[in-house]
Amino acid sequence: MHKGLYIISSVLLELLALYTLIIPYPVFLFIIIHSISSYLFSLFCYNLLPQKYKRKETVFFIFIVSFSLTILGYLGGMCLVLLLRKQKAYIPPVTESFSMEMVLKEDVKFSGRKFGEGAITQMAKAAHYTSRQETLMIGKDLKHPAVLKFIRSSLHNPSDEIRLYAFNLLARVEEEINSNIANLKEGLKKEKDRTKRAQIHSELARLYWEFVYMKIADKEMEDINLEEAFFHIEEAMKVLDNPNVYLLAGRIYLRKGKKEKALSFLEKAYKMGIPASRVIPYIAEIYFESRNYTKIKEMFSKWDGLTLYPNLYFIYLFWNERLKDDG
Repeated sequence: MHKGLYIISSVLLELLALYTLIIPYPVFLFIIIHSISSYLFSLFCYNLLPQKYKRKETVFFIFIVSFSLTILGYLGGMCLVLLLRKQKAYIPPVTESFSMEMVLKEDVKFSGRKFGEGAITQMAKAAHYTSRQETLMIGKDLKHPAVLKFIRSSLHNPSDEIRLYAFNLLARVEEEINSNIANLKEGLKKEKDRTKRAQIHSELARLYWEFVYMKIADKEMEDINLEEAFFHIEEAMKVLDNPNVYLLAGRIYLRKGKKEKALSFLEKAYKMGIPASRVIPYIAEIYFESRNYTKIKEMFSKWDGLTLYPNLYFIYLFWNERLKDDG
């Protein structure tokens, strides 16, 4: 129905309702006609409202006002509509351009953190730090030797709860790796494609290497896991010509003490696109152990991003000083 018909019908019905009061008709007849009139008036007002006020609750509110005040309800309803229609919509300012300097200088409130730039393990060892369990919970998903070392040290904590939690964390990590190894070995038995078999060998080498690098398993198992990693990486390299495979091979060979082969694979991985930050530290370690400090300086001088890695940069400065002393 058009909104004009709402108001016309409402006014006519309201007049009819008033007429029933003059002539002795039953009161319920007035209530019925007046209710219909009030409802039509509320629909009329609803259609005139701005979009943001158009809700079912608004219709009900106008209906109650109109029904309660009869003729005065019309006046109240129209005043409400006029008031709401005169509300100015908020128009956000349009920014055609902005300065990055303004953004960087903007004062942003920061509530603070429980852990800052300090290493989790160092904070946990501090004498004033009591929430060791909270540190364990934060570090549980960080697969890093330092974090796992901290978790293992928690096995000797006086608190039964912390010891149990640390044990469960280590068991979960070890179980996850063992499960992945078992699944891959099952797949290796069924796989006939030479390339896919090599990829499985590569993944197995990585998992066994995690045992060694992360020091997850018992120390008695370290040599066994290293040999397994060595075997599988050898099998993978028979087929795959992949920089990540060569990087892993270099690290495994380096752990086994085969420095020349390790250097060969690491340099190959670097030439094939592995980032310097992942390769150079191991190459530098080989040169350092062979006291080839000149080669270290030459290698680091070609790496533009060295200063972005503070730990490596300070090691380089140390080696550079050794070179000056030896010179």
